Amino acid sequence: MRALLVPATLVAFAAACGSSPTSTGTTTAGTSGATTGASSTTGSGSAGTTQGSTSGATTSSGGTRTTTTGATSTSGATTGAASSTTSSTSSTSGGLTPLPIVPDQGGPLLTTVNVVTVSFTNAQLDLKGFADAILASTWFGEVGTEYGIQAGHRLGSYVFPDAGPTTVADAEIQAFLEGLIDAGAVPGPAVNTLYAIQYPPETSINLGQGAVSCQTIGGYHSYDSAVGFTYAVIANCPQSPGGPSPQTADQVAVTHEMLEAASDPLQSQPAYAFGFSSYAALPWTLSVNSEIGDLCVLAPYVTVDAGLYAQRIWSNAAADAGKDPCVPNPPGEIYYTVSPSLVGGGPGAPLVAVAQANAAQAQTFDFLLTGWATGAVPGGWGVAPMVAQSSFAVQASISNVAQGGFSPIGVGQTQTLSVTVPANTAAGNAAGISIYSGTPASFMNFNVAAVAVVVQ
Repeated sequence: MRALLVPATLVAFAAACGSSPTSTGTTTAGTSGATTGASSTTGSGSAGTTQGSTSGATTSSGGTRTTTTGATSTSGATTGAASSTTSSTSSTSGGLTPLPIVPDQGGPLLTTVNVVTVSFTNAQLDLKGFADAILASTWFGEVGTEYGIQAGHRLGSYVFPDAGPTTVADAEIQAFLEGLIDAGAVPGPAVNTLYAIQYPPETSINLGQGAVSCQTIGGYHSYDSAVGFTYAVIANCPQSPGGPSPQTADQVAVTHEMLEAASDPLQSQPAYAFGFSSYAALPWTLSVNSEIGDLCVLAPYVTVDAGLYAQRIWSNAAADAGKDPCVPNPPGEIYYTVSPSLVGGGPGAPLVAVAQANAAQAQTFDFLLTGWATGAVPGGWGVAPMVAQSSFAVQASISNVAQGGFSPIGVGQTQTLSVTVPANTAAGNAAGISIYSGTPASFMNFNVAAVAVVVQ
């Protein structure tokens, strides 16, 4: 399954940035990614520098594939296996590392998303009404067309008359949906059907290994192999300080899971997703999870219509053109981030450092971070690292730390990220480091770059 982190995770990061950008991390299986429901902002400015080209991963057309069968999907990104041997990404003519391209690995898709909604009487969101509105909106076409995905219809709805359970696990959710199908309360599985279920605020969704709703995850999608259907699960979480209302955050989370479930319904047979197959993919899998919603989860959400909100989704076409890759783009917004490049090169360059296993001394690797933007950014911005997933006590820091824990940077300017692997670290360990571009005032709205270190 693929899980989505909750705003509290980034609140903790923002708090950490108030003192130091140095951090360590440990792996929580199945809970990579980032926050939903970030506050909406827009940028300003005029002409600036742009970046183009693609990462080392290749893509192919989504075609008209549909989901019919498959095995139970696995948990999210895990660490401990070093990256495989494909070549590193190429650089743009300006010397910048290109934005990633999410590869099409050939798995099935939900090419026309038909939704069955399941909710409880005390849920925060009218899931039935929202599904009707978002399926009829222009948003699906703007974010799904390039991946061969289009909006379908709502096939049915069920509102459970009682309050939700105190706690629920994934196996129990599958059994609950199977029971509704067997009883004829909801339409049965069919090609392109997505079951979307939202639990009320009092229900804690526990996936094990530390993945708990409103603590580490906000939702996830998976596949029931016993009956054969794709489903998405959304938690009702309280409002984060400075964040949007719970209803708005729920809408953003639902759209995130809808598109990811459609573009990668069977993680055992991945479609549009990164993985561990190349040095180019590894940093993104370990840092923000691996799907097209995850890469934009920290971008400001968009207003689709009055009272209708949605997450922006990663566009391979926009990334390839060196434009803001999270679409739709709000008018006037300037996309700014950093381009990392491993100093001194190496087999995993430019984004992955390869450390020697069981070294007697600690090993430090430097990544040069070069600021770039799609327009002018007066005064520049700040950049800060966070260890997203790691199977060992990695350290990551940037010099020249400004007030609030962000190091200052601007278009064409540089900072150095230092990543240290402790002595005697065994082979097979790995770590992903997210590099956030933003300001303390931007709260949870950040643009993200990523690097990784593997121990071989």
